[in-house]
Order: sequence, then structure tokens, then C-alpha cells
Amino acid sequence: MAAAHPAYGHTIDHAALEAALAQLGPGGFARAYGNRRTSSRERVIPAECETAAETTIEIPAGVPVGFGVAVAVDRSATAIAATAIIDGVPVAEIVEHRPGTAWAAPYVADLAGTNPHHGVAIDRFGPSSTVADELDLAGVELLPIGTRDVTTASADIYDRITHRDEAGELAPRILLRRDPALAAAIAAAAWRQVGDARTWGRRTSAGSIAPLEAVTLSTYAATHLPAPEPAPMIWTGQ
Repeated sequence: MAAAHPAYGHTIDHAALEAALAQLGPGGFARAYGNRRTSSRERVIPAECETAAETTIEIPAGVPVGFGVAVAVDRSATAIAATAIIDGVPVAEIVEHRPGTAWAAPYVADLAGTNPHHGVAIDRFGPSSTVADELDLAGVELLPIGTRDVTTASADIYDRITHRDEAGELAPRILLRRDPALAAAIAAAAWRQVGDARTWGRRTSAGSIAPLEAVTLSTYAATHLPAPEPAPMIWTGQ
């Protein structure tokens, strides 16, 4: 690229090219500095990583579970996800994904009422704030989630899906139940910078990412659940 760029050595040096590559990514860099046509956007999570993480495993009844709730930025739909830790590995699935928002709080309240050991995670600083408020009024306890938790959860889910072993082979540290809405959200996802961290960008993505946000939050909830209280031991005299 440097040898072919007319400004290299004049107004652009090697450090500037490296900085541009880091900022724009390979596709954007090729378009801006190489006058090359590329696809309009590149996947944040490669398709092969998503495929490697797919599973048909179902979450067993009665296990501790984390729930995540996310409303699309245009409020067109709401997604609810569940994650449980099975044999040390998070298994996540979309529980429900429907148009609108009015149905979500009662649905989550019912899930919370039928799962004794659970956690519910919602990003209050976005379109899901209304659902969080309804759940507060309904007496459903929510995990305390702030911006730092959301960026941490986003980084964690990305690292888990794209993880490779020491040999460089795909070795995801999470399993995702196959779901068309989740697949579409993963394909559409883009990042949004938050200081030196980043999270899923509702407005920078190519479509609704509510299902991916829900899985991100449910996995955070599942990995931050307190240990179940041990059953009381009752001793009877002989």
C-alpha cells in the first residue's frame, strides 16, 4: 500500500498508515487508502466462529439460569435470552423474540417466578429502560448493571465466541442454541466505543442486535450468579 500511495513519504508516513489500519480495519483501510472496492461492512464476529459455537444442547430444567432482556433501538421488538452453566461452559439460547415491548416485563416476571435461582440483567441506559422500570414496579429484582458492566459483558461474549486454542483452532468458550434472530443479530453487529472500552452499537450495527444484546446480558447474569444456598441440615436425635 505504501509503495502505491502518492502521498507516502510526503504527507503520510508509515506510522500514519498503521494508525489508519488500526482505526478503519482491513476493509475500510483498503477503501480509503487503496481505492479498492470491498463489501460495505465486515462482520465483527466471523461466521466460522459463530458456527463453531452452535449447539443443540438444551438448558435443563431446574438449573441456575441468567436471563437477559434487550429492546431494539427502534423499539420494534424485544428479545429475552437465557444462559446456564453446563459442565463449566455457558449455554445460551433465545427464549423469546417478539414485536413490541409491552409483553416483555410480564414474561420476564413469570420466568423469574418459576426459576428459584436466577438473575435478570437489563441495560437501564438505553431502550430497555422502560422494561426495567416495569420489572422494578413488579418487584422483580434486577442485577445492578452499569455501563462498565455492559462493556465487560460485550468483551466477554466476543472473547468466548471467537476463542482459539494454543494451536490456533476455533475453541469457543460458550455454546449458542441455533436461532435465526440471533444469527441475524450476530451478522449485523458492530462496535461502539465507550472510552477505551466498547460495546455493541445499536445505531452503528446493520440491523437490530437485540438478540445478541440479550445473550450478552444473560451470559453476564449467569456468570455472576451467587452460589445457591446449601439446603439446611436437619439433625434428629436417636
